[in-house]
Amino acid sequence: MIVEWCHLLQKDGPLCSLLQCASDGEFIRQVYDGFVNLCALVSPRLYPEQYVSVRAVRSALQNPEDTLAVAMGNKRHHLKTADFNDLTETVTAFLDSHDVPTTERDGISRRMLDNVLSEEGKTSSLAATHQIQYLVPFASDSFIKQMVEDVEFWKLFVVPTRQDGFESLPLFDGFFALNELDVSLESAVRTAQLIRLVDYSGVGVDETNRPELFLCLLRAASRREVLCPSIVKLLFDKLLPTLFDEFVEKSAASAFSNLLHKSQDKEYMLCTLGAVIQDMAAVVEPSNHVNFLLCGRHVMSSVPLLLIDTLFSTAGATIKISDHVTQSFTTFFRLMDRAADNIKDNMMINVSKENETVIREAIATLPSRDILTAKLTLIIHRHIHTLPVVEKATATAVIEFAQKQKPIDALELLAELSCTRIMDMDVFSNLVRHIVDALCRCYALRHLPTNGRLRKYTPNKLVPEGPASFDYLRRVVMAAVLARHGVVIHSRMDDVLRSTVNLVVFDVVCEAISQLRTTTKDQDLLPFAKVVSFTQGFLQSITSFDVSVFRASEISVEKISTVFSFANAWLHATSISKMESIGIETVTGVLRCACMMTDLTLTGSKFPLHAAMRSIIAKNTLKPVRQDFSTSNPAKLSTFKRFNQLINKTHKQKILLFPYLLSWCIYLSTPPTEEEAALLSDATAARERRDEVYQLLDLLFVLMISPTHKGSKRLEETFLGSLVLRKEKLEGDELQIGRSTAPLTRLNAENQLNELAKGAATVFAYLMKGNTLTYVKNWLETIERKTSALVVDFVSMFVSPALISENLRIVMSHSPDREPSFALDDNFSVEVSFPHKCINLSYEMEDVSISMRISFPEAFPLRQPVVDSSTARENGISSEKWRSWVLKMTVLLFSGTSDIWGCVELFHRNMDAHFNGQEPCPICFAVVNSMNHKLPDKRCSVCKNARFHAYCLGTWWASCGQTICPLCRSPWV
Repeated sequence: MIVEWCHLLQKDGPLCSLLQCASDGEFIRQVYDGFVNLCALVSPRLYPEQYVSVRAVRSALQNPEDTLAVAMGNKRHHLKTADFNDLTETVTAFLDSHDVPTTERDGISRRMLDNVLSEEGKTSSLAATHQIQYLVPFASDSFIKQMVEDVEFWKLFVVPTRQDGFESLPLFDGFFALNELDVSLESAVRTAQLIRLVDYSGVGVDETNRPELFLCLLRAASRREVLCPSIVKLLFDKLLPTLFDEFVEKSAASAFSNLLHKSQDKEYMLCTLGAVIQDMAAVVEPSNHVNFLLCGRHVMSSVPLLLIDTLFSTAGATIKISDHVTQSFTTFFRLMDRAADNIKDNMMINVSKENETVIREAIATLPSRDILTAKLTLIIHRHIHTLPVVEKATATAVIEFAQKQKPIDALELLAELSCTRIMDMDVFSNLVRHIVDALCRCYALRHLPTNGRLRKYTPNKLVPEGPASFDYLRRVVMAAVLARHGVVIHSRMDDVLRSTVNLVVFDVVCEAISQLRTTTKDQDLLPFAKVVSFTQGFLQSITSFDVSVFRASEISVEKISTVFSFANAWLHATSISKMESIGIETVTGVLRCACMMTDLTLTGSKFPLHAAMRSIIAKNTLKPVRQDFSTSNPAKLSTFKRFNQLINKTHKQKILLFPYLLSWCIYLSTPPTEEEAALLSDATAARERRDEVYQLLDLLFVLMISPTHKGSKRLEETFLGSLVLRKEKLEGDELQIGRSTAPLTRLNAENQLNELAKGAATVFAYLMKGNTLTYVKNWLETIERKTSALVVDFVSMFVSPALISENLRIVMSHSPDREPSFALDDNFSVEVSFPHKCINLSYEMEDVSISMRISFPEAFPLRQPVVDSSTARENGISSEKWRSWVLKMTVLLFSGTSDIWGCVELFHRNMDAHFNGQEPCPICFAVVNSMNHKLPDKRCSVCKNARFHAYCLGTWWASCGQTICPLCRSPWV
């Protein structure tokens, strides 16, 4: 109907001519106003999930009186997007025919917006439009740009925080958790719609307004937990990087810095700025590296400038810096350091000569300032491009100043000092000793055994030792990690410092996870979770050598296994809504830390851990893929694909699979207890174990056929298919598939299923060892042939080479000089050939020479090793005896234990036993007869001097014509 009226009322149209309507008359203006209202009324309806995360929608809808929710309920009429676009084109043609000026169109658009955003209009059906521009489809581009640039418009819909003051700032990592925000559907949707409107406008705002827009987008980025993935991707991958590129001009960075310092939430936004730059640095293209680095340096030089002026001016000497300002700048510089690490370059502060002199003087007078100002002064000093070196006298003075402070304050100050450049090694060594001393004085171990320096926490004392709150834990762990970083960049790692820091960080993680498991207050969950999540970078940087002390301590191993079980139990008990309120990334970070700590200390441990791992394995909530494991009705590939799709739908289930698979790796790589070993001979227990392994193998295969990218359906486009069926050479991490448990610690990966597939391959490789090998072979018979062939090919490519090399190394480990060829005694020698994947055994005694080759097939251990020799019969060994020996050796090689060295020793013992005491035949002077290849077995009953070959004896009798003993000449009886 609107379209028909537009045609009728167009200039020179039939109805317009009949009514004699003037284009500049009141009638046309009223008609236009009506058309605008009607278009807004039938605009496409809003679908919140296209703007807001599901978790935020769930939180917002708890308030049934949300204005936007009411407006959505009131919207009765709406068009599809294509139909609405056709309608607006028709109305635009009507306006153009009457030459309605842009100012008038924008004026009516402004009134429409004001009406919708008024208190009465917020609940009207007009407010439930899909995009803001649908309310003003006839507005000019300049009007849209004004909307985008209007800071007050952004502030009107910013999602408010629940925290008063700066209580959450010490743990603020740049992004608010959902439970820190007072989410309403209106504020969340409008923020997301404004982000999309910025993209719609082409970010074509005036240069003078771009710093303001960047700050508005930065504020929206800090609330990313409420935004849906597509909006987050648009914001972080396009809009923020585009505006950040404007900081290539130093004036733009300075303008933004001034705006930032004037904002009321500058402490939070400063942290968000660092977090956003860190995220951008992780994905910056090589072609944009120089430009990004220049922008980052301009930001680093501009943002702290006001703080520098405040701290080091004449008046600033008397100003006391607040704790939240210190925390804000500390977090900002920490995040910027990570950004610099991501691009493998530095982002230092460039200051004027005047400020350089002032900062130099401030460092010299550091002991005269309060502790917070002293910390900030050191932070700024170590980031100044032209002032990286701290003089010997200054460093000594700071150390003496720190000794007069509280232990935790001293630790934080000395940790900052360790990150500066101290050229005098004696001073630096003294600094390291004082850092260790401060760390030992401010923290008492609660879980792990001491290293001889740290104290143990004693709860029975009137004044409890150690950390009293999560804030104390945070301060300790952040300072400890920073101190280790300072020592690393000086290339002066001290063993005492390393062990002490590692012990403290591990103990803090254990304590925080234990608190997560036992706390009853929801508001305490987020702080403890963030304390654990913070340690991700530290745990990722340490190696198995760093934790060798933990691996050697049974108490440490048992405690860490208990904490790992706690973390898994906590995640199982945490509802999805609570996970979302804490923050999925934070929850993932907690479990990732637990997995990294566990992988470092427990995988391959010499201590029995089956009971602890059983508690995790038993919590698996996934239903079995199938119940019937019949060889007559093998499972088809489609069955496993459907189950893979089911797993991919639930984020929590994917997270839970990481500790589940890791616990299987630990279970299979650690020794069982005596009780568990005894159960292996029990028939009932064996059946239960078989069914359990079958179900595990089903799950592993489900994960290994995960699609390589979304929407993939072909077998070649799955993880397993792409590896086995590819033609390109393997490279990078692909070479470690089936060998490394590291993928099971990458819970933060963008494609979690891909990491789970790699982890599943590792578990599968572990199942190829020990007494579970038989189950694997039998399981392969319960799946269809083409699927089984794919698994065998995978084993040949990724599992067999490692297992074969492991067996060959076991044999070579018995070599005295670690050479591949070695002799065990005068008669027996061994040669290991890695290129040919075989072991050559050689036994020589006088004229006897027997060789044997043990060759490993490509699909070992699914395929039987080949034991081959062509010299046995020629050396006096009967076919029956030789077959018996070969059979025994094959059983050893093909059994679950794959005792390769036992096989070598068995051959050696058989040869020694067979030829033990054998002397040459007195007639032919050989041990083995050259004609019938037998040993001497005939002896004279009179002299009993030696044994003769039957063939030689017969020949001698025939030649002499008498049946007498060749030695004593007595008649042969």
